[in-house]
Amino acid sequence: MSRTRLSIAVWLACLAVDMTAASASIQLVAVLNATSPGVTSPAPLDPAAAAMEQVAASLSPCALNCTTTEVAKSSCNATDFACICANQLLNGNIGACLAQNCIVTESLHVQLLEAQKYSKTSCRVPIRRNTDQAPITWTLFSIALVALAARLISKVPSLNPAFSFGWDDWLILASTLALIPADIGSQILIGIGLGQDIWMVTPDNITQILLLFFVEELLYSFVVAVTKLSILIFYLRLFAEAWFRIVCYVMIGITTIYGVGQILGIVLVRSPVSYNWTQWDGEHQGKGGNVAVMAFINGGLNIAIDLILFILPVTQFITVSWTLQKKIGVSLIFLVGLSVTASSGIRLATLAKFGGTQNPTYDYKELSIWSLVEMHISVICASAGQKSAANRALRRSPDTRHFGAHHYNQDHGQSLRLGELTSNREEQWHGELNHYQPKTK
Repeated sequence: MSRTRLSIAVWLACLAVDMTAASASIQLVAVLNATSPGVTSPAPLDPAAAAMEQVAASLSPCALNCTTTEVAKSSCNATDFACICANQLLNGNIGACLAQNCIVTESLHVQLLEAQKYSKTSCRVPIRRNTDQAPITWTLFSIALVALAARLISKVPSLNPAFSFGWDDWLILASTLALIPADIGSQILIGIGLGQDIWMVTPDNITQILLLFFVEELLYSFVVAVTKLSILIFYLRLFAEAWFRIVCYVMIGITTIYGVGQILGIVLVRSPVSYNWTQWDGEHQGKGGNVAVMAFINGGLNIAIDLILFILPVTQFITVSWTLQKKIGVSLIFLVGLSVTASSGIRLATLAKFGGTQNPTYDYKELSIWSLVEMHISVICASAGQKSAANRALRRSPDTRHFGAHHYNQDHGQSLRLGELTSNREEQWHGELNHYQPKTK
């Protein structure tokens, strides 16, 4: 290979980190090959040079034209790879030409070959592989399972007559079960390229990543909405004050609309539905709304509902006749739920890249991990928090014997007043805590 072509090969390596520039770089080699038919090359100097010749033979006329045109307009010499590496304007112009005139999949195929062979050369940009998701995912899943198991075991009548299963328990169970396909899907995503630059991923895998990511977003919407409904129904079992129950019912309606609306929005924002995972290649026809705006609206509503869910029980703990220590203790249990709001806020910040990125297989990784974190923390807080709050609310202190409570009869829709409780065995958890009274002397 001539000195000129070897220089171009080194230059190509430095552009591995930039999707469009990298594609253009390889295509420039083919231009030189085509325009220098009389030049004979000695044996390749190294494996990289030999591989470069193989890559140059498979380039498209469209990409060749973009590269030739833009390099000719620039101040860089074709053999000055240092200049081309640093020339962001040139790289941007080549990328714009490729995006406007060339087939996406063809360009990405070239970028894949180039990045695999030359990413560690002259520009010295390492291959990005952000695939450290498994430890976080499965640790949180294990904690969620333990929290759910503790909650459900505490409701077994033979083990604890003071509690019984309710709709809040079944809903949180459904949320936990939905974590299983979400976590398995996240591992599949990592295996096929999520967390890597798009030019490092095969076209078929890019489509599969976007399809699985679409499913993951549906599971996310289901889990966060159903978990919120579980918490609200738990509030109805725990508190009997009229205004509070009305607010809870209103919030149940709002949360249901929010959850259903978010799922429908994800499904219908692009038409046909398959356009969600095929739009990237530029070879499919479809219509699409503004995904980023929809995601920000849903994220904002999610945070607003979380804050309301935290404030609601605090209003009840302030008014009951408990010691300050007990009020603080129970409030801190619900304060843990603010960690869900925090993760929601971080996830909302990552949505800035959603819908407009040219590198979804890398940029969606951050959104994926924070979606999973929020899903798991929601289940953990709902399971552990509700169990602990109920235990604290119903635990008898040495100088107290009874409390007022509502029992919601699910068969007949009747509210019953529970009377005085004279022993731990007679304590029954069938409903909502109304108020806590000192022992009558």
